Amino acid sequence: MLQPNENLVSFAKVGDDETPPDSGDLKKLADLIARFAPHDGRFKLSGYGLHVVKETKTTPETTRTMSQPGMCIVAQGAKRVSLAHRSFEYNESRMVVYAAEVPVGASIVKASPEEPFLCLVVPLDPQKLIELILKVFPHSLPKTPDTQAIYVGNSHPKIVTAAIRIMDLILQQEDADLLVPLVIDEMLIRLLRSPAGPAIAQIGITDSNA
Repeated sequence: MLQPNENLVSFAKVGDDETPPDSGDLKKLADLIARFAPHDGRFKLSGYGLHVVKETKTTPETTRTMSQPGMCIVAQGAKRVSLAHRSFEYNESRMVVYAAEVPVGASIVKASPEEPFLCLVVPLDPQKLIELILKVFPHSLPKTPDTQAIYVGNSHPKIVTAAIRIMDLILQQEDADLLVPLVIDEMLIRLLRSPAGPAIAQIGITDSNA
């Protein structure tokens, strides 16, 4: 398992406060996710490419699956994924970015009926990334170290609050079609402007060269 501070990347812009997300914000996000997840499973939020996940029990056996490029923000509980000989755990204090479609093992390691695992999944669309890369890096993309398929880092409080706004907008349906894509763009821009951004940008670059 990934140990504290071992191989963690930063999802905060250089100079930003890296204080953990507020517990009240995490509780609000958990409550919002639960409203869209009436039972265990994965639920698509129609029209936005987003998913929410709910699991009320841990899974003793690892499930094999294919990861999809995306950002996972956990409001409650914890999940462990393994790739090759490495394992990564993400929870309320850590978020994960999947940068490639790769086979992984996955298991829920913290969940209960009273406090289920609750997660918002934001896809990383290569075409959208290309559009934002041109704005965030107008001159050239910074050089990056070797890229990897999975990035785990401390949860960014501004990304958590953006997730709350997205869920609120979808729930209220007031101008959601106009505003939700803008908040998703905000989240992706924060990722791109973080130290991990140039590496994550390779998702879009690689796809455009395919």
